[in-house]
Amino acid sequence: MTVDNGLLDRACVLDPRGHFGGLSYGELIARWTKWLMSEDPDNSNTGDILFFRGNIGHHKDPHSFYCSEIIETVEKRPILIPVIATHFNIGDDDDGSVIDDESSLRQAIHHHVSAAGPVWATIQELEAPGEPTKRLVQDLKLFRFESPVFSLKVSKNNPFLNKMDVSISPGVYKGITGGYFVVITNLRAGTYRARFGGKGLGNFYTDSLYEFKIVKREPCPMKDRSGIYVSKRNLSANSRKA
Repeated sequence: MTVDNGLLDRACVLDPRGHFGGLSYGELIARWTKWLMSEDPDNSNTGDILFFRGNIGHHKDPHSFYCSEIIETVEKRPILIPVIATHFNIGDDDDGSVIDDESSLRQAIHHHVSAAGPVWATIQELEAPGEPTKRLVQDLKLFRFESPVFSLKVSKNNPFLNKMDVSISPGVYKGITGGYFVVITNLRAGTYRARFGGKGLGNFYTDSLYEFKIVKREPCPMKDRSGIYVSKRNLSANSRKA
């Protein structure tokens, strides 16, 4: 992937130690996971923050390209980008061992996230002639996070229950999500293309492409139908990633 050496303005990225709405990155990740496993995770109009879900749900077809509407959002609404992520619940299997407490949960998350690399996250303003593709941040390693242990309700109507390498049943779980996440904000009105992904443990590889438009007014509710390209399998065995 050829990327210009330019960087997105630091004022447009939430600092790794920063908070939005009183929530740290780890707490925002927990909120993102709850949305992801809800009844309607394609609904991008989530109020005070816009969640991208990556290419979860599309990984089974490695040659698909999803052409779609541009996602519309409003100025000043932050966007959470899941560059590469993994999630485990208590009771899950990790390489033949049952995860039965917080310590083993964090060990599983640490093992899978540490295997990731390389990872990337870029952005381009499409309405600015000659505008180069820019990296979101100088060093994505500074944007590696883990959530607190949190309660996760998996909706029986969630569309991804059987679209992961390890299916998940509806119910309530205790889990942790970890990975590389970037929250962007303060982008001026315009149309943008964001691309992000990386290689993980085993055959895991994700490459997501989003086009979105920032407007000065409140947008109408829209479904997440962003263009997504995946070159290899999205989820590695015994883990759930977005």
